[in-house]
Amino acid sequence: MKENDALREFVRNAMKEKGISFSRLAELCFDDELHQGSVAQLAENIKKQLQRPSTSRQKLEWYLEVLNSVGAPSRPPPLAREVLGADIYRTMVEFSRDLDQRLAEDE
Repeated sequence: MKENDALREFVRNAMKEKGISFSRLAELCFDDELHQGSVAQLAENIKKQLQRPSTSRQKLEWYLEVLNSVGAPSRPPPLAREVLGADIYRTMVEFSRDLDQRLAEDE
């Protein structure tokens, strides 16, 4: 859940940085002009989803993808560092490098 919390916050910050409202994000998500009533409803849903911890990671990533289609891309911070402690993260990075080196030697 911490990953989703960080991603939700990142999407909200990306919206602020780019000056994109919930309504504008909803418009970007809809390609069809015929669904104007649906755009308003989607804007409300997005607003709720960015406050709700149960919003799926896939949905949050899709919103970020849509936001990245406008202006300079936003990149989420590496989540592993936030979820894991610094010592565990450093140990995993060292382990990964060691494993890569051993696999390269076996080839």
